[in-house]
Amino acid sequence: MTSLPRIAAAAALLLTVANAARAEDLCTARQPAPGAVVRGPVLPVRDGETLCVALGATPDLWLPVRLAQTTPAPTAAAPSPTPAAH
Repeated sequence: MTSLPRIAAAAALLLTVANAARAEDLCTARQPAPGAVVRGPVLPVRDGETLCVALGATPDLWLPVRLAQTTPAPTAAAPSPTPAAH
């Protein structure tokens, strides 16, 4: 028999997932001036390129932010092992 706390936990999880999916579509804050510093909790990353920053509690204060495309820095090749002296 399933206990009531397990049912409540499952329901809360489903509501959280549903709300997170909706939150991604609701980032509707106006863009700040170029160069402005934006601080706030990061909400779910939409697609690997876009995320929302919460400037307040409601979706009209959630700022959509597109991440800049960057190329990864080249990694330095590991030095070749030197043969051990015999």
